[in-house]
Amino acid sequence: MSYHIQDYSALDGGPLEYSNGMQLPNYSNGIALVEEYSLLQSILVDGGTHFGVSTVCFDSFEELLWMGNQGGHMTSYSSAELHKYTSFQVHVSNEVRAIVPHDAGMLSLTSNSLRMSARRGLPIFSHCSEQIQNMQCMVLTPTGNLLMGGHHKNLIELDLNTLEEINVVQVNSDNCAILRKHPRFICSGDINGKVTLHDPNTLSVEHTIDCHTGMLSDFDVHGNQLVTCGFSARRGELSVDQFLKVYDLRVMKSMSPIPMMFPPLLLRFVPAYSSRLCVVSQCMKSFMDIRLVSRRIISAADELCEVMNDLEQLSEINNIKRIYEDRLNVTAIYSEQLKEAPSRGVMLS
Repeated sequence: MSYHIQDYSALDGGPLEYSNGMQLPNYSNGIALVEEYSLLQSILVDGGTHFGVSTVCFDSFEELLWMGNQGGHMTSYSSAELHKYTSFQVHVSNEVRAIVPHDAGMLSLTSNSLRMSARRGLPIFSHCSEQIQNMQCMVLTPTGNLLMGGHHKNLIELDLNTLEEINVVQVNSDNCAILRKHPRFICSGDINGKVTLHDPNTLSVEHTIDCHTGMLSDFDVHGNQLVTCGFSARRGELSVDQFLKVYDLRVMKSMSPIPMMFPPLLLRFVPAYSSRLCVVSQCMKSFMDIRLVSRRIISAADELCEVMNDLEQLSEINNIKRIYEDRLNVTAIYSEQLKEAPSRGVMLS
C-alpha cells in the first residue's frame, strides 16, 4: 500500500487526501501523516536468543549499521540485506548503552567503561575512571572531544587524543539520560522530563525547558525545532502523553502540541527531510511519519526581515518602472518632433 502526501502546513490544519482515497482525522493544532515504508530486511541479531538489542547506530563514515546488545556484544551489518560484516565482544557482561561513529573507529559505552574499536573488531583503547560509573549516553562535541552523561550529576568531557578527562560539569538534575548535538547547543535530557541546553564550548547552562511533568521518553532537535515525547504524573502515577511537544529554539517558547494516534515512545528527525519526524510506539508496534512544515512558525524578527526584503524588492521595481516611464516619455517627445520636422524644414540632430 502506498500513500501520496500533499503539500501541507502542519499548524494551519486542513484535510489531507491520499492516493487511495483515505483521509486522516483533522486536528486543530496539527496532523499526523502516515506514509507506507516497505520492510527491506529483518534478521535475528547475534546473541538474539539470549540478549536483547540495547542500541543501534548508523555509521556516518561507512555503509554499516551497528548493533549493541545487553550481553556486551557489537555487530555491524552492511547493505539493505543486512549481511553481517563484523561481530565482536566489547565487555564481558555489561550491556552496550551507546554507540558513536568516529573516523578512527567505533566508540562504545557501557555502564562503567568506554572503548574504541576498529571497524574490523580490533580494540584501539579502553578507558575507565572513578567518574565513569553508571553511564548512559555520549555525543561528540564540535571540538572533537567526547561528552558523556549518565545516571548521576556529572557531564564528563574526554579528550580522545590524550584520553584525559579535561572537564567535568555538574548538571542541574540528578541524571543525564539523552544527549543530542545542535549547532548552537549541546542538549541533555533527564528522566524527570527536562531538557537542558548547554553552551557547546563551556558546557554552561543556557536554557532549561520543562517538557513533561513525569518522565522524558525521547527527544530530538533539528534546525529551530525541539520535539519531545514522554509521560505525565497524574494522581501519583505515570501516564503516557499521547502527543508530541514542540518548542521553537529561537524564542524558547512552546508551540501547539501534535496529537498522536498511539502513545509515542521514540522519535527522530528524518535526515533526508528538514521537517519530518519518525515516531515509534512500543506497545502497538506502530510507525508514523510526521511533517512539521508550517508557514506560521516564524518569529517577529523573521517577519520583519521578510517585510524589509519585500520593501526593498518593491523599491527596486518602482525604480525600474520610473526609468521605463522616463524612456517612454523621451520616445514620445522624439516622435512628435519627427512628425513636425518636414513641415517646418527642421532637421533633428
